[in-house]
Amino acid sequence: MVEPIGAGGPVAGLMVGTSLDGIDAVVVTFGDRGPRIESFRTVPFRELDPVRLRELAGETNAAASEFSALAVAAARDHAHALQSVDPDRRARLVGAHGITVAHAPHAERGHGWQLLDGAALAALSGRRVACDFRSADISLGGQGAPLAPLADLALRTSADEDRIVLNLGGIANFSALPAGARVAREVYAGDTGPANLALDAWVRRASGGRKSFDEGGALALGGAFRPDVVEELLQDPWFLRPRPKSGGREQFGEAWLERFSSLMGNEVSDADALATLVEVSARSVARELDRLPQDWRRSGRLTLLVTGGGRHNRALMQRLEALMPAADVAPIETIGEDGDAKEAVDFAWLAVQRVLERPLELAPVSGARANGIAGALYLPPGSD
Repeated sequence: MVEPIGAGGPVAGLMVGTSLDGIDAVVVTFGDRGPRIESFRTVPFRELDPVRLRELAGETNAAASEFSALAVAAARDHAHALQSVDPDRRARLVGAHGITVAHAPHAERGHGWQLLDGAALAALSGRRVACDFRSADISLGGQGAPLAPLADLALRTSADEDRIVLNLGGIANFSALPAGARVAREVYAGDTGPANLALDAWVRRASGGRKSFDEGGALALGGAFRPDVVEELLQDPWFLRPRPKSGGREQFGEAWLERFSSLMGNEVSDADALATLVEVSARSVARELDRLPQDWRRSGRLTLLVTGGGRHNRALMQRLEALMPAADVAPIETIGEDGDAKEAVDFAWLAVQRVLERPLELAPVSGARANGIAGALYLPPGSD
């Protein structure tokens, strides 16, 4: 059952998305009225190199020593981000996502890796650290992602309207929350396909690395999408697979982008390419939501709350509005939350559940054989 977290002390959340644009760091207090953000920043990496991380998340070979060094470097960067957002050290508990360098829950023996040395982060920060939230679920046959639906259920369910919380990060994922939902089996959730991962990769490629994203979706707004390419890409078996499913660079990384580029041809403009990628993203969202059971809704109002960097892409937001006329499409700020901080808030919430040793009802949304406690907990030196 969903229950109030209660008025407690501040908790820190640290999130690195597949876009690898820095560490989202938040300090948040949970109470009966939901999350209250005390401070938030996106802190650039100091030691980690996003280019190298993208290579390692692909097919590039690397020595074990490099991964070991990067895990500790990630801990130092996370400790710096934590200090930046909480210099007075008010938050004594940290929930950290880590950096996804492998995500293969569909493999014969599913696995995944969120790169971060949790013990080092606890030692460097002097705080309790909860991390590695996916491994237990994947070991039980689940997808290990998305993890946000349980936080959405606890923090963002409305008593009088149906809500879909749509995160447009590197990968798009959603939580469909019927009005008044209280347990995980009432929630529908999953990944829908690529969002910023593919869009940003095209911009980096087209600009020779001078730009990292299409600001405001300005380029995409000036282009025209290719319907034939959109339909061809949406025939990929991953899109046709039923939930539960999750995706990452393994599905929508460089190899997928090469196929997209081949389908578009040599004379394509960047504007048309980005408009086509926007259409793939928007249609994959709409198609996945169309597959929800006809009776999932309980009220006469449906709000699609958009979070993540993709909500700033006007081309993507316009296509979502056009493809989902039955929903009020709006950024999550309309309910008083910060769409950039949202995922970091979710991991702070997950850290609270880990410390309280509350089993998470992941099985209904992840496909795992059983629910369980998610995350490893590391204590700082000198803790009792």
